[in-house]
Amino acid sequence: MKHSAVFIFLIFFSFSLLATNNYNSSNPNILIIIADDCTHSDLPLYGGTNVKTPYIDKLAAQE
Repeated sequence: MKHSAVFIFLIFFSFSLLATNNYNSSNPNILIIIADDCTHSDLPLYGGTNVKTPYIDKLAAQE
């Protein structure tokens, strides 16, 4: 399980490097959130009430 998480992280990281090389932007628009034992139903963004995530909610409100 630990190896698969590292593999997934490396895939996302390599895609972010490819994205920054294709555009002349110094700030890629990629956000990776790694949370242990957290599902979409836990986050208030999706109607959950188990945790408070003001920064994630603020990011979700942006377009």
